[in-house]
Amino acid sequence: MPQPLYRVNPNASIIIGNAGDRPLLRHPELAALAAEAIASWANVESFMLKLFVEMFGGNEALATNIFLSLSNQSAKNDAIRAAADSFFENGSDQLAVFRALLAISKTNEKDRNKLAHWTWGDSPNLPDALLLIDPRTTIGDLDKASVYCKTVLILTLSFEI
Repeated sequence: MPQPLYRVNPNASIIIGNAGDRPLLRHPELAALAAEAIASWANVESFMLKLFVEMFGGNEALATNIFLSLSNQSAKNDAIRAAADSFFENGSDQLAVFRALLAISKTNEKDRNKLAHWTWGDSPNLPDALLLIDPRTTIGDLDKASVYCKTVLILTLSFEI
């Protein structure tokens, strides 16, 4: 798991990626792992689509169009959950397993969203790491900066897939 910067090196200087400054290019191996973790979410979304179409039954094109018209993952999860409530017998082991899979997916979705939507940076004090910074943070707030190294990104990728 990523560690807060204040635990790894509380005195580290931070370079936040900005126009013209590209920390991912300074760490191409880590950038590739981050991109793989982000891209692997497409596998999860594809699985969810196929599952929805299967549970929806009948017209595959209609089910696909409905699912893909939903604008965010929360709405898609709600649609899948509603379909599952009709598809699986209430109280069945299958429904329980399905709900557990959705919970795991939700957890991984949050991690993926950070990789995709937070701000990347780095530090000369941590040459083998990238920093991921909550965009709502202030520059001096190290509580919101996380340290990602190769092991953390590989672990994130393995959970995504």
